[in-house]
Amino acid sequence: MREHSRIVLVGPPGSGKGTQAPFLSKLLEVPLVYVGELFRSNVSGGTKLGKQAAKFMNRGQLIPDEVILGMLSERLSDPDTQHGFLLDGLPRNLNQAEAIDALLAQTSAKIDAALNIDVGRDEAFRRLVGRRICKNASSHLAHIMYSAPKQYGVCDLCGSPLYLREDDTRQVIGQRWDVWKAQSEPVVQKYGAEGILITISGVGTVSGITERATSALSAYFG
Repeated sequence: MREHSRIVLVGPPGSGKGTQAPFLSKLLEVPLVYVGELFRSNVSGGTKLGKQAAKFMNRGQLIPDEVILGMLSERLSDPDTQHGFLLDGLPRNLNQAEAIDALLAQTSAKIDAALNIDVGRDEAFRRLVGRRICKNASSHLAHIMYSAPKQYGVCDLCGSPLYLREDDTRQVIGQRWDVWKAQSEPVVQKYGAEGILITISGVGTVSGITERATSALSAYFG
């Protein structure tokens, strides 16, 4: 992998982006810039942007793009991102994609590649509906079909209860998929038109998909 590799991770809900991101970050030796962590660190740290975000979150409203992009701008100014990064969770729409392009252009940088992890709607539904999360640690995951816990409803790692996230119900998953098709799929098409899109199948084992992704990226960067 060449130096200065700025990679965006894209794909529909249930494609496995969140699962693959930490593995790819480690293998590619670039920091993972994850939008969820940006929110948590800014809100818990009481930053100006974090306080702005908290106001919208407490009212149940969407956080405006300018707040999200402000957080991203600050993170990308950190020294560890100067030689590349893996971006997960952004951009979610064309406006955000264009704003990120403009942000990077300020330092004569650009997105080098967009890795698209592709899965079909039915597979995504199976993954999300069957997912269970530990109440003690959100990083402890189980799946009723693919990695069932030894004891029903109990986390294998710590013994805490497992639960189904509210946004993993069939109705909400359908809504999330429709939003992705309307708002985020055009971002994938944008990167494709620019010739920087790398699409891989997101079906298979976690390790197999990781290997597929790193091979595709290595071939792309030469």
